[in-house]
Amino acid sequence: MVVHYLLYETSVSFQCAFILSIIYSLIWLKNKLTANLPPGPWGIPGFGYLPFIREETHMAMYKLSQKFGDVFSITLGQRVFVVLSDPTVIREAFNQSAFSGRPMTPLYGMFNGFGVVNTRGKMWKDERRFLHQKLIKHGMKKFGSGREKMEAKIHTEVHDLLISIQREEGRPLCPEKLLTALATNVITSFMTSTRFDANDPIFLKHKEINSEGFKLFAKLDMVNYIWAMKFLPSVKKDMRKLAANHSESMNFFRNVINERRSTFKPNDDKDILDAYLQVEYEREDEIINFDVQVAQVLCDLVSAGSESAKTTLSWVLLYLLHNQDVVQKMRDEIDEHVNKTRLPNMSDQEKLVYCQATINEVLRIANVTPIAPNHATEKSLTLRGYNIPKGSSVVALLYACHMNPKYWDDPEDFRPERFINEEGRLSIQKAFIPFGKGQRNCLGDTLAQTEIFLVITALIQNFSLENPPNTPLPTKKGILGATHAPVNFDICFKVRSDCFIFRHRKERLATRTA
Repeated sequence: MVVHYLLYETSVSFQCAFILSIIYSLIWLKNKLTANLPPGPWGIPGFGYLPFIREETHMAMYKLSQKFGDVFSITLGQRVFVVLSDPTVIREAFNQSAFSGRPMTPLYGMFNGFGVVNTRGKMWKDERRFLHQKLIKHGMKKFGSGREKMEAKIHTEVHDLLISIQREEGRPLCPEKLLTALATNVITSFMTSTRFDANDPIFLKHKEINSEGFKLFAKLDMVNYIWAMKFLPSVKKDMRKLAANHSESMNFFRNVINERRSTFKPNDDKDILDAYLQVEYEREDEIINFDVQVAQVLCDLVSAGSESAKTTLSWVLLYLLHNQDVVQKMRDEIDEHVNKTRLPNMSDQEKLVYCQATINEVLRIANVTPIAPNHATEKSLTLRGYNIPKGSSVVALLYACHMNPKYWDDPEDFRPERFINEEGRLSIQKAFIPFGKGQRNCLGDTLAQTEIFLVITALIQNFSLENPPNTPLPTKKGILGATHAPVNFDICFKVRSDCFIFRHRKERLATRTA
């Protein structure tokens, strides 16, 4: 039946492309026998190992790693992947510049090599260095003076979140929209100095576009493995929709750029957009595709930064609903070390060890990014005695790092204490790498960690977290798309007496009365 469909029900373009993919697969099989590639399972020409994957890809790869080792290869469709499943190997590989490329795929081809997430070579290095320097200047740093700028931006959004939750007066609330608004506003405060209300039509429109875009990427992922599928009518339709969504997002950011350009003042330097416009201002000759590149950078960082932070915050709340004893320990720690007249801040972090350990344990067990974004080798090389050809797709299986009993006792158990040593201090194991490692690790990991800490500690300081009455606890089974995200769930936030937000409400009421 499958053969009949391929021969008679598909277009000539699809048939030709599929035949080419079979030839490509046969060449790879020959190379596998002669070129000392990493070991791995055999597949079917044209399909590779895809027909044998009966579960989520990261789970299938984890089981294969247990059979073939820390470095193995697998063919999915016409693409060959080298999979790294051990933290030591991941660090060894990704600290080398030769592993810092990005593979070219039909889906990511729509970005035309612009931005920062999917660029490679000199352009990627220049953009990442530029953004890294400017973000540090605006306070996105782990230590030292200046990071109070980052903390202030996050606290602005935390305060707004607390007030929005307080208005619900303990009624069941799905936190997803509020968390998305918070995460979006935090990253846009760095990029364009703008913020949105959770009910702003512009915000809701772009939330819808991003959500649909992530779903379409997940749905069309098979095109990255069997590129002949892009000729199928249903796939063409979805790819046109994805391209239209991307175009709409790009147009939005182009308009932001043009509006800022009309009011730009040299050396103003209030955000990343000003930094780019300063470069344009100082250049005597026109920069080719300047607006396209800057718009794609903004699109990359805003969409990626908001999605990952929102998803992580949602997982933390979900696991706290399941573990009220953990909530109580976190609250006791906060009450002991943080004055109720203010919100927790980064200077409290060293004392709030159990709070940090709990967040780390959620990052480990929830696996927001079970497989890190694909890398590609920029030259042929060897790794652990195996030949890795130039252009090979290389993936870090972070799920294996976080769930391997070799590194974690009873990895399926939720246990924050595993991140606390005998002296009562925070302890970070080498297998804990939720934001990736190496030269292409997450550009916003410092911001994400700070944001998650400040949001969660503020919520626990000010509210009790309760599952809605007569409702089962939310499932821990996530949905795999651009990230591994929880199914939307409701939660009841009930204001604690004499907490920061309670005092703030009394002060506002007193002011109105006066």
